[in-house]
Amino acid sequence: MRIRYHLLFATSVAMSLCSATGLLAADAKVKCPVKGTTFQPTATSPSVMVNGQKLSFCCAECPKAFAAHPEKYVKKAGDCPIEKGHAAQVSPALRTVVNENLYYFCCAGCPEQFTASVPTSGMKLQDPVTHQEFAVTKDSPHTEVQGQLYFFESKDTLAKFDPKTAVVYGK
Repeated sequence: MRIRYHLLFATSVAMSLCSATGLLAADAKVKCPVKGTTFQPTATSPSVMVNGQKLSFCCAECPKAFAAHPEKYVKKAGDCPIEKGHAAQVSPALRTVVNENLYYFCCAGCPEQFTASVPTSGMKLQDPVTHQEFAVTKDSPHTEVQGQLYFFESKDTLAKFDPKTAVVYGK
């Protein structure tokens, strides 16, 4: 049952990516969620992940405006990462932030279930200090900053983490 749940979890995140905006070709133009400007994102364009979907910003100032009021700029969040096939509701009450990735859910029970499942999910995240991708395990060091979760690839990177650098969404 546990394996099936994790498989469903991974599939729902992948489906969210495809269903809400579709996969973009590497050379596709996108619309900045803050300014509405159509532009060609590059590898260095600022971005944020929302339910597995990459939202790119046209300039360095847009992520700050987005972080202050993400629900103002997220129009659709795709499927709920827990209840596959149920639309995620764009609401601060139904939002969880893990390593500065935003997750929206369909109902009040899903955020808690999601948060509890992260340590055993095998989810791939970027370490907040090294920016290296790693798979979360039950032994992954973690901390909370203003209600947002941060997982690290090692105790060393957790020790180097400066909570003052954390992006706090909608606070």
